[in-house]
Amino acid sequence: MLLNGLMANKRCLIAAAGSGKTTYLVNEIWEHFQNAPVIFVTFTTTNQLTICEKIRKRFGFIPTRIKIMGWYQFLFRYFILPYKADVLQELNTIHVSLTFDSDYSRTYQTKSGSTFSKYKHNDIKGKFFTSGWRIHKDLVAEFAFLCTRGNEDSIVRRLYESADILCFDESQDFSGSDHEIIKLITRLYPGSVLFATDPRQHIYSTTKFGGKKYEGKIDLYLSEKVNTRTKKYVDIDSRSLSRSHRCIESICELASSLFQDLPSTETCTCLECMERRDKYVGLKGVFAVAEDDIELFTDKFKPMNLVFNRAEKSIVIGKCMTMGDSKGTESDVILLYPTDEQSKFLFNSRNTTLAEITRNKLYVGITRARYLLGIVFKKKHKFSNNLIPIWENSIS
Repeated sequence: MLLNGLMANKRCLIAAAGSGKTTYLVNEIWEHFQNAPVIFVTFTTTNQLTICEKIRKRFGFIPTRIKIMGWYQFLFRYFILPYKADVLQELNTIHVSLTFDSDYSRTYQTKSGSTFSKYKHNDIKGKFFTSGWRIHKDLVAEFAFLCTRGNEDSIVRRLYESADILCFDESQDFSGSDHEIIKLITRLYPGSVLFATDPRQHIYSTTKFGGKKYEGKIDLYLSEKVNTRTKKYVDIDSRSLSRSHRCIESICELASSLFQDLPSTETCTCLECMERRDKYVGLKGVFAVAEDDIELFTDKFKPMNLVFNRAEKSIVIGKCMTMGDSKGTESDVILLYPTDEQSKFLFNSRNTTLAEITRNKLYVGITRARYLLGIVFKKKHKFSNNLIPIWENSIS
């Protein structure tokens, strides 16, 4: 199908940290879809603000034809609100809304330890809704998928009337029934679809209910469950965004060592990036910072401090941020406070197996640094200095 003279395409871009995936999506809209209506979807509020900022920078303002929304908002607007009564007839005249209740559970446990479901089989109202007709965030996509049954063509038509191109940023956050929604869109939607994902930065999930195999791996899901032997609905692109504009080579190498099964993160060697790095006159590289030298390092380089969680900030000097919360930020200098498990990998053996969330957060923390990454090691940690050199005050 032709859109504004261009052939509609569906692509999934596997991006490295600092490769500019959000900027890439915005530039694609600017270069190829200047007059086309666009829906830009992401999961976190922080990234919605980032998208707004980048669009303003590129266009000078946010065009009315570009709609920026969160994933839950997208599902409510195009899947749930128009078709909710097809799932439960009494919803025809009832307003439904979203709840983020952190204590939500599908089951309850007796004093003896037995676990029972809170609702009966086929009890849609009991499963999905509170007494005030609010649906929990973890169940939004599952209910939205129920709304698609028999309405697939209508949903796709409604989407296409709203936009010629759909952009999904931070697609590694999709999980569970989100994938079924994505399958419907990629197979039936006649416009262009762009996904940007970095499975190494999978920290958040849209739902806690769903299969683990494809969690954080939208590219794998598209390859195995959407594309078929006879038809490729989505192209998987692992090269276009494999270079980091942010991180120098030694930081990229350390980050890549966490994921041997994925393409290496390479530092960008374009003229603009090289000139920017040459202008930075401070110390560059990756160094282990002894516990006793934290104050010296902090006074000298004024780093951004990153911890795994706030319970581990006892030896931090100054303000700190968690590795997870730092996603989307960057700094010339980072001082990382790893957990004991992460320290084994960093200082002792790269064969250390890390839990997925521990590994992903470490990757995020490492790749926040543009030029200098200090990693704190405590006296109790085993240290092999052939992995990371030790920083000394004489090194500047």
